[in-house]
Amino acid sequence: MARLAAAVALALALALPVVYALAAEPATGPVFRSITIYVPAVSGEGEGDILEVTVTLKYPGRGLVGVESGGPVGSSTIYSMRMAVIVASLASGVDWRTIDVNVTFNTYSAIEGPSASFAVASVVAGLLEPFTVPAALEKYAITGAVSPDGLNSRVGGVPEKCRAADVRGVILAYPPSNEVEARACSSAVPVAGLASALELFFNVTGAAGSFPYYSPEPYRAVMRGKALDMAEKAEAIAGSLGSNAPEGLIARISELTSLARELAGDKPYSAASLAFTAYSRALMANASIHGASREAAEQLIEWARAQLEELRSSMPTSASTWPALELLSVAYTRLANAEASLYRAGVYLDQGAYRNASAEAAFTIARIESIKAWVEAAEALNSTGPRITGAQAKAMALIASEYAGVAVNYSISLLDLIGEETGNEAVRSAMELVRSLYRSGKSMLDQGNYIGAIGYFREALSEASYRIFYYGLAAGATERGIEAYRVELEALLNKTASMAAARGVFSVLAASYLEYSRVLWETGDPMSSIRLLESAVAASMMSLTTVVQAPSYLLYLAGAEPDMLGGPPPEAGVEVPDILGRLVGVVTAGVAVAFMAGYLAGVAAKFRRVEDAVTRL
Repeated sequence: MARLAAAVALALALALPVVYALAAEPATGPVFRSITIYVPAVSGEGEGDILEVTVTLKYPGRGLVGVESGGPVGSSTIYSMRMAVIVASLASGVDWRTIDVNVTFNTYSAIEGPSASFAVASVVAGLLEPFTVPAALEKYAITGAVSPDGLNSRVGGVPEKCRAADVRGVILAYPPSNEVEARACSSAVPVAGLASALELFFNVTGAAGSFPYYSPEPYRAVMRGKALDMAEKAEAIAGSLGSNAPEGLIARISELTSLARELAGDKPYSAASLAFTAYSRALMANASIHGASREAAEQLIEWARAQLEELRSSMPTSASTWPALELLSVAYTRLANAEASLYRAGVYLDQGAYRNASAEAAFTIARIESIKAWVEAAEALNSTGPRITGAQAKAMALIASEYAGVAVNYSISLLDLIGEETGNEAVRSAMELVRSLYRSGKSMLDQGNYIGAIGYFREALSEASYRIFYYGLAAGATERGIEAYRVELEALLNKTASMAAARGVFSVLAASYLEYSRVLWETGDPMSSIRLLESAVAASMMSLTTVVQAPSYLLYLAGAEPDMLGGPPPEAGVEVPDILGRLVGVVTAGVAVAFMAGYLAGVAAKFRRVEDAVTRL
């Protein structure tokens, strides 16, 4: 019984954010809450204006998102509203399929673009937070494009929006990446993401507090061993190059391996990633030197292909615990990375660029070593942490597919706009990368490889977030703006990780990426640091998604018998039953309040482009 009580208490935490945000109304019918906000816009004639936008939330709901206006509404706006609701729900630990949200633009003009999405996300998150009171929202006009992980990303027309805000007498809340343009405002404030928005607009504080991230010793031991092994191999290969080594390579490899050894004790994942970077570069340099002929390049490619095929055929497709599942899913994303590298090797071979072909094949060989490391780490945790069943893995993959699918559609709509405005071909490549990752995840899902699917969907989510962020910065950002985003990402990570932990799930991957991002920031590589933080937030949000969407996970993870809930969690696309009534009848009010107090306590709270980017293990 004690075990069951603990499980039910955990499950109750899932419902509490909605309970406390909405329980002021009678529980006999749906509850509606509305807020009207100011959102700046730019007309087709280039004039700034302030629109009134009404956001109405209904609980319980079915995950519907409606967008209304007196004029036509473009697809990019519709995608952005759906993304805003999902991200805001996750930021508050709520299943987005249990609420309905309607967004009404009070205008007869055509609406296009995502610049109202951050404002809507901020309001939805505020409505779902417990004990929130809007802090004079009428003082602000909010602009920005929400990213799939909750950042406020760059938008256009900020000077015109400044003038409109000044005329209306309100403060423009804008993305930090628009800081230069926002200097035209009489009164403006940068808002980096949802954690900052909740504090500024709703007096919700504490999201930036430190959270004790989960990094079990068996996993750390594997990473530590791989770091030392790859560092030794990298130095041996570099030493054999002699005078043939490219200029600066030997010194760079020595720098990386020295830092890897220094960090191996306390920060083993960072050490392993640094050592992998050194090892892969040494291999690529060696292959480039000795693979200058077509015959040599072909032999290396065939050998790498055989090694990769052997590894692929032996990859596990199941895991017994959540940490093992998470780490094994990483192995599959690295497998995709290796396959892409081998594909590029073939393209170079056909083009007659034999040195490049050999180098890509060598990177594939290095990546195979990293895949083996992730598989070994997953096996080390296969008896550690919450248990996972095959039915749960399938449900998690379906849920991840839904979240990543919305993020991918939204990011592509944004990147398409950016590509049209800039003509940047790299943006087109980024769109295809995001698409291909999601398609690979769907293929894995169709094949029944749910762990591989989760990995691809998480990577698609991470890439979608980072590409929006990166191309938003490409037009210019200050060092202060970069720092604001770094702080915001850590706050969002702490918030989502603590909510997932309150429900019994810890992300080993998020802890590792956070560790490495801090190392990269301290060593003067801010963009790589931000990219790792984006990956960490994606991992944490993916973990949180699985538990807020399927309450029955909590009883499984806490050790209750499967038949207590009448079967496995529902598949994505199936309405999740309202669990509130059943749980409240089981748990006393005293237990609920005590657990909520603990839950809230748990949530307590140099910019340069580097071409020589550091690689993840």
